[in-house]
Amino acid sequence: MILYLYLASAVFEIRYLTSRERTYIIVVVPARYRELYVRSFARCRASRYRIRIRYVPPYVAIIKPDIILAGKSGKIIDLIEQNGFEILRLQKGQLSKEMSEVFYDEHKEKPFFNELVDFIAPAPIIIMALQKENAIADWRKLMGATDPAASAPGTIRGDLGVEITENLIHGSDSSLSAERELSLFFEND
Repeated sequence: MILYLYLASAVFEIRYLTSRERTYIIVVVPARYRELYVRSFARCRASRYRIRIRYVPPYVAIIKPDIILAGKSGKIIDLIEQNGFEILRLQKGQLSKEMSEVFYDEHKEKPFFNELVDFIAPAPIIIMALQKENAIADWRKLMGATDPAASAPGTIRGDLGVEITENLIHGSDSSLSAERELSLFFEND
């Protein structure tokens, strides 16, 4: 049997696993295409092929005021795309002081909490929902260490960062954080 598959450029990865009786085709796709692929592959169920669609959860990244005010946010967005991230949503705006406090709630008891809130609240930011296989690890590698002085060359903070408190960008540190941040910033999706 010949199986013809039309796959959009949104597919992250295709894997073939073969056992004695069946060939499994595993297609890793962004969440927004999942239902489309499930419907497209439904007719393959009767064949010797089994299709598995794997969901890749979205991730939150924020370009902070220091890089936007320096006019270099385009460089960050370009790096994001060059490193294989799909930008699902992008919006520019400002956070109120109250929203900033909710966003940085995990740092509430730390001495730098007020400095974080004051830095991000009054100025423009760009909030993005990104998607990629291994997004958290890859984004954290691309960002570099929080302290720009300790960041490797070739990372965003290593190449563009100046101060530890004004560290250019934010990325969710776990899937739980990503879920919380997605609900904060993209509540209607």
